[in-house]
Amino acid sequence: MPEFNDPNRSTDIPAGSNGHPVRSGHSSDSVTVQQGGAQSVQAQYVEMYQSGAGSIKADEVHLQDGGAGLVAADHVDVTASQVGAIVANRVASADTRAAVVIAGTVEGSIQTLLDARTAGLIGGLAAVGLAVAGIVVALVLRRTSAG
Repeated sequence: MPEFNDPNRSTDIPAGSNGHPVRSGHSSDSVTVQQGGAQSVQAQYVEMYQSGAGSIKADEVHLQDGGAGLVAADHVDVTASQVGAIVANRVASADTRAAVVIAGTVEGSIQTLLDARTAGLIGGLAAVGLAVAGIVVALVLRRTSAG
């Protein structure tokens, strides 16, 4: 993958300026985006501010005032953002909306359309609905073959 040479270093966000600790050992595989967008981002450490991405895959992701279609990471820290789906071991969130969250631990406030409990409820209702439909079809077929 070609390396990006930024001629305007004055727009860079200094490491640790967002209140998160500086991560040593991530400088060679980290991505920071401010007021930008990307189709796909893959790195060990990703920081995005007022930015968006189609997908983000990383060990650690910090997304603030932005959006993403899919975020897959070990740890996700997301603030005031909108995400299609988050798949992570640990999610820390504030004022965020996500359609689907699959996580071992979720801390903070996040509004979801579908979480594990809701998905289980929908699956259970779908199973009951299919069972009832099967019984109705069996009864209809029995009546038509008997008559």
